[in-house]
Amino acid sequence: MTNVLDRRFILLIFVMPTDNIQMKSVLGEGVANLKVEDNNIERDQKDIIRYCEKAIEAYTQSLKACDLERSPKLHAMIQSNLANIYVRLGDIKDKAENYKKAIDAYNEALKSNSISQFPVEYAIIQFNLGNTYSKLADLEEQNRNKYSEKAIEAYGESLKVFTRESFPTYYVTIQNNIGNEYGKLAGVENIAISINNAKYGNLM
Repeated sequence: MTNVLDRRFILLIFVMPTDNIQMKSVLGEGVANLKVEDNNIERDQKDIIRYCEKAIEAYTQSLKACDLERSPKLHAMIQSNLANIYVRLGDIKDKAENYKKAIDAYNEALKSNSISQFPVEYAIIQFNLGNTYSKLADLEEQNRNKYSEKAIEAYGESLKVFTRESFPTYYVTIQNNIGNEYGKLAGVENIAISINNAKYGNLM
């Protein structure tokens, strides 16, 4: 089901390539879209890893040729796409390492996506950032509180745009995620259910 938010963000991401930088970015995204769009097709994990690594390579090459000052929006788009792939790869292997790389990329994307200029894009990145911190909180027990607090902070930033009035579905989801993180901080076991059990995956 596609709503207004989905359509606006798809327009941002699926740009028509006008130069080599955008062509490489779209190439990377094309590879990236071999994720989980068709749940009826089971892919061997080795293939998924290979596709993710190829996407990462393409995005990395794009960033080498993309000047942040000259093309800040394009730079942010590539960084966000790169982060999403690191999350996907982290779901399969080297979890902590890849989630942390995703967080770095999301933070790079935020440098060119201010809430005043690009509110929806800003909120989507903050939502995805919150989800990734939540994954780390589940993964690293010794750092659970730190990562849960980071997740709550990112979710709070996304709520500045995803208000109850404007985006009720996302508002409810994010508030639920915040509740899950506070539950972790309170020591309530098994409260953090994913939206495959209760939390939406990353917004693309």
